[in-house]
Amino acid sequence: QTDNFIWNLLYPNLPETQTEMNIEAGLEFENTEKELESLISKIIKISEEDVFFVIDKKGFNKSIIDWKRYRKTKAEHDSLLFEGGSMQPLMHYRSLTFTTKQKIESLNKEYETTLKKYASC
Repeated sequence: QTDNFIWNLLYPNLPETQTEMNIEAGLEFENTEKELESLISKIIKISEEDVFFVIDKKGFNKSIIDWKRYRKTKAEHDSLLFEGGSMQPLMHYRSLTFTTKQKIESLNKEYETTLKKYASC
């Protein structure tokens, strides 16, 4: 009982079944994707308002579309070993989330100065 009590204190609402883990991984990816979309929108909005910060919007959008295609292919490859099994969605979502977090970090670093300038937006 003590172990169970401590476990629940340290890890509240921790998923216990594979289905719960898959659902949680999917929700984590959705949240990370929303964070990415928000960052992309912010970068585009800044470029439209600041004459000193110019990006090729068409090229930028194409690079994001191409990157999302890469992310999907990478996730399919990363979860291939688990294809047909109950862990496949978990591994797929984890790959999507990891790659998306890397992109967020990359965009934040690339546009760091401009984003800091408009941090209150």
